[in-house]
Amino acid sequence: MPDKSEQTTETSTKKVPFSTNLAYAIGGFPDFFPYNLFYIYFLFFFTDIAGFDPGIGGTICMIVIIWDAVTDPMVGYLSDNSKSKRGRRRPFMAAALIPLAVTTVMLFSTFEMTQRGAFFYYLTIGLLLWTFFTMYDIPYYALGAELTDDFDERGNMRIILGVPMFVAGWIEYAGPMFIWDWVSKLGMDKYLWMNSDQFAWFLSALILETIAVACGYYCIRKTKGTELIDRDPEKAARNMVSGKQFIKNYIELCQDRSVKWLSLFAASGSFVYAIAQGSFVYLMANNLGLSESMQGTYWTFDALIALAHLPLMNYISRRLGKKQCVLLYTLIASAGCFAFFFIGIRSFLYLCIFDVCYLFFSTSFWTVGSALVLDCGEVDEFVTGQRREAAIQGNFSFATKIGAAAATFFNGWMLELLGYDGMAQEQTAQTLRGILTLNTLVPAIMLIVTATLLVMYPINKKNYNLLLNALAQKKEGKPYSTEGFEKLLPANFDHSHP
Repeated sequence: MPDKSEQTTETSTKKVPFSTNLAYAIGGFPDFFPYNLFYIYFLFFFTDIAGFDPGIGGTICMIVIIWDAVTDPMVGYLSDNSKSKRGRRRPFMAAALIPLAVTTVMLFSTFEMTQRGAFFYYLTIGLLLWTFFTMYDIPYYALGAELTDDFDERGNMRIILGVPMFVAGWIEYAGPMFIWDWVSKLGMDKYLWMNSDQFAWFLSALILETIAVACGYYCIRKTKGTELIDRDPEKAARNMVSGKQFIKNYIELCQDRSVKWLSLFAASGSFVYAIAQGSFVYLMANNLGLSESMQGTYWTFDALIALAHLPLMNYISRRLGKKQCVLLYTLIASAGCFAFFFIGIRSFLYLCIFDVCYLFFSTSFWTVGSALVLDCGEVDEFVTGQRREAAIQGNFSFATKIGAAAATFFNGWMLELLGYDGMAQEQTAQTLRGILTLNTLVPAIMLIVTATLLVMYPINKKNYNLLLNALAQKKEGKPYSTEGFEKLLPANFDHSHP
């Protein structure tokens, strides 16, 4: 007999207990830390700390992120069809925690090596890191879809998740800078096996990942019993029979209108996030000449503004709808990026004002925007009769990684073409102008593309609730109507019913 707390549970429109929401939110730290540490700092670490060429760093980023994208659907499929009595999500998360922490620390460690040696070392560690990241990330977000199927409650859950998300952002953005500043002042080079700059980054990764592992295990323990465990293990076994079924699984999802447009939105939005985040540290260090402690101060401001904005975002999301909220914020951010391309970012004050504009997009994209994926599961279940939350999350994540891979490759080689030299005391005027363009004009244009794709995403609160009611009737074998949510269904969908 399985443990009573592991018995099958049903999604419910009831409010999720705050304690469950909090435990789930804390489980985001093992996801946020390696993800953002990589996107914000790896290229900078590779060029300015390890001392290698930005073009090579950009190529490594592209390859490992594409690998991460490829593994997303695979892990999603495996998680959805898992036969474990402990659930479909938490066993994957538990298995990934320690290896993910170890590879993250190794990625921010330096050794004496050639450019070729560096390429193969960081490429290998990066591939391993993103494999373990996917093992945690996809089941973790799929677990969120199993806590409730209420349209507004899912948005609220993502807002609550936004609190540790931006706290984690502050810790991982500001923390390495404060640690770097502190270690540099100690003058311990003769006692270390690497120079103080390199040791500061190793120490930062070690501290962050220790916190992440503790938070991950807390989430796994406290969310025990919340998963949907398949009542029919033989069905799960049949679904796992071949790679053909795996491919069929994702062809079906790509034909889903909601999943298709949301994936395109995710790819474009992730491109914006990755290109801005990856080049932002270069702007602060070179265009503005900010010290490590001042950069840490900036990231503290960034986190406080993001956190303070969450209640307003939650209110707007509930009043206008999740899609409309993200669309509004994306257009505001685009206008701000266009403005600062022409105005320039000439001081710390300008930097903070620009950050407020950019945060309109980044906060909404990763909280309310990512909550949109949770609603696609019920559409898929209505059409196919299957619950494939992890597969849908994998599809969404695949799209974000493809966008991010393109952005990091673009960043690395643009810096190379602009003549960026991480070991130089000063950069040329052309290089500085190019860094400003990477942070303003490029995101501004892509934000317009992102907003256009989001307009095509068809789910809103009204048609989702109509579908949810019809789904309940369909499960009970009662007559139901597809009126009001026809555009959520495939063109060849049979609208006849009992």
